[in-house]
Amino acid sequence: MKVVNSQQSTVNSQQSTVNSQQSTVNSQQSTVNSQQSTVNSQQSTVNSQQSTIKIEYFYLEVFEIRILHPFI
Repeated sequence: MKVVNSQQSTVNSQQSTVNSQQSTVNSQQSTVNSQQSTVNSQQSTVNSQQSTIKIEYFYLEVFEIRILHPFI
């Protein structure tokens, strides 16, 4: 009976370790998800800025054409 109790204690201890490791994994996954969300937000900002740059460049080109070639 003592052997069974000892084995059960070992199993309980190992289960506790597994639970702790799972908790750590969950926490790390949460951190990864948060970082991914930040990356997605930053990518969206970059895309928006890139779009603005393209529009501004287009208007700059039109302005240059009108200044350099006023009769066009």
